[in-house]
Formats: sequence, structure tokens, C-alpha cells
Amino acid sequence: MCNESRPNASGIVLAGVHRWGESEFERLLPRPLLPVAESPLICYALRWLRDGGVVSATVCANSESHFVRHLLKDGSDYGLDIRYFEDLTPRGPAGCVRDAGLWGARGDLIVTDGCVIPTLNLSELLAEHRRTAAAITVVVEPRNEMDPFREAMPRATGIFVFSPRALEAVPPTGYQDIKELLIPALHKSGERVLIYHAEGECLRVTDIDSYMAANEWMIERIAAGEVPLPEYRLDGSVGVGCDVRVADDARLIGPILMGPRTRVGPGATIVGPTVLGADCVIEERALVSRSVVWDRCRIGTAARIDECILATGSVIDSGERIQCTLHTRDLDRAWSPGTDARRGDAARAKSETRPGTAGAQDGQTDAARRAAVQPTRPNVSVATEGN
Repeated sequence: MCNESRPNASGIVLAGVHRWGESEFERLLPRPLLPVAESPLICYALRWLRDGGVVSATVCANSESHFVRHLLKDGSDYGLDIRYFEDLTPRGPAGCVRDAGLWGARGDLIVTDGCVIPTLNLSELLAEHRRTAAAITVVVEPRNEMDPFREAMPRATGIFVFSPRALEAVPPTGYQDIKELLIPALHKSGERVLIYHAEGECLRVTDIDSYMAANEWMIERIAAGEVPLPEYRLDGSVGVGCDVRVADDARLIGPILMGPRTRVGPGATIVGPTVLGADCVIEERALVSRSVVWDRCRIGTAARIDECILATGSVIDSGERIQCTLHTRDLDRAWSPGTDARRGDAARAKSETRPGTAGAQDGQTDAARRAAVQPTRPNVSVATEGN
């Protein structure tokens, strides 16, 4: 729900991400546009700004900005007045914030990475920033004193608040980073930089592991009723889009999110956490487990997939079995979950939140989910819908 009083602040969303490598996953879509629980990733940051009372935001993107502009348009669908700033130099995050801020933003600048899913209270963040008269407030991970393996130095979430005067410390040309260049310059000039510990998870998608973890986390939150989805009906731990059809003898073990017009055939089994995009077809006796399936995919009769990403338009042949695979229309590429050297915040959150999370609210533990993959063991349907 939007705040009644509007803060004197503008949003800046940094969507001009650069690829970490040349993997097939990186080539699928610009990272801010990756679908997470049936919403483009950047939309979570925009909704967070809107729900915090912000009415205008500037999206900073690079050469792929036309993809972002095509999705968001003028921002009216998200309750924001959105403008676009294209960074072609590149100027870096601090440079983009300066240029976009001087271009027409008003008040304090709430800056967020377009690949972050924020959950912290924006009003409280702004109030603390103003109370301390900081030039910049840096939002870091929640304190976790019970975890001896968490790094001694707090980890930044990709969310900042800039006072207008902070922009004066950013040179007008060249690549300018926030953490490496701007913050040291502010310290040197005697300005205050506030470290603010978030009171909720702020997941960031940086790679294939963190992408899978972010989907799992969001599906579990949706199934628990923590994230409202007006376009979906929540049936137990299953979110159901419009005109979804599920055979009476199909088995659904949540949490699951099924997009509009998706079909699940007789004897098929869906094991959560799983996302099925719009217009997907799961044929009879197929098994889909712990996977993210984008729009318009078809999974053939008696096929089995586990911990996979199926890009838009993918087809899995009848009887085919794949695990830990990124599948596109042109390529299958396997990976080993949890081994990526750049495993991000979301992947760590996944491992920390698995026990006792919303996925078990229907009585199904992780062990029960694993058992469901074995077709010889019986399962109880959580939510089914007739043809």
C-alpha cells in the first residue's frame, strides 16, 4: 500500500548491468528483465519505490535500454512516472546517479540496483538518512550475529540514499563507482556516510544460482500470503493464473506458481518450488520438480525435469529426463548448483531459509518433496482443478 504522505525523494534504478561472462544464461535476457515468479526482476524495485510513496523514478540503462523501455513504457502500469537515462560511456553507478539526479530528480535520491528485490521499510530508511544528515546512506545485509561464517564486513545490498550535495563529489566525466571512488572521496572531505542494516532480505540476482534462489524465495513468500498477486488466485500453496487447467488426477505439491492459460495433463506431477509461465503445456505423466519454466514451454509425455531453467518456447521431448540444465530452443547446458564462484546473496539466503519455510506449510518437508520425485511413492494432491 502506498504511503499517504509522499516523501520529498525520487527513485533511480540502475539497470545498465554488464555481463559477468559469456554464459548462455547471461545471453538470454538483460539481467533486470529476467522473470522472477512471473514478474520481470526490475519490477520488484519499482514496486518497492511506489509502495514507499515515491511517484517518479529514472531508469539508468546502457545500450540495451530499449528492452527496458519497451517493458516499462511510461511507468503508469507500475504507479510511477518513469524517465530513462541512457549511459553510453559508461559512467558507472555513481556517474549515472549524478547525471540522472542533475537531469531533473528532486529531493533525496533513493538508488537501487535493478537486479535487487528490496523488502526493507523505505520510510524508515529515509527517516534515518535524514535524521543523521548523511551525504550517503549505504544499505547492508541484516545483522546475523548467530552466523559465524558471515563476513566481518557488512555486505552492501545495492541500495543507497543520496542527499543532493553528494552529487557534487562526483566528477562530471569518466567512470565513477560508488563504493570504490565516491564513498572514499566523501570520507576524505569529512562528509558522513551512514551504514544502515536492513531489517529484511534484499536479494540480488548475479548468476544462475542466485536466480534460482530468488525464484524459490519469492514463490514461498507468495504461497505464504506475504506477497499479494491480484492477477492470481491462491489455492493452498499454489498460485493460479487465469484460465489455468489442471487434470483431476494431476499432483501439485507446493509452493507452485502457474501462469495464465497453462495446462497440466492427466497424471502429471509438479513439485515445488516451481514456476510455470504463461501458456505452458505439461503433458500426461510428466514430472516437473524445483524448476523455473518460462512462457510457452511444452514438456512431453512422461518427461522428467528437476532443478532446471526452461527458457521461453523450450520443448522437452516425451520421455526425456534432464536435471540441473539450462534449456533453450537451441541448447542444453548443464550446471552444478551452488558451485558458481560468484554465488550471490540470494543463493546464500536460499540455503539459510530452506528448513521450515513456507514450502512446508502444506505438510510437505524437503524429504517429502524429494520422495515425490520417485513415482513409486504416493503423494497427496495439495490443490487440483478439474478440466
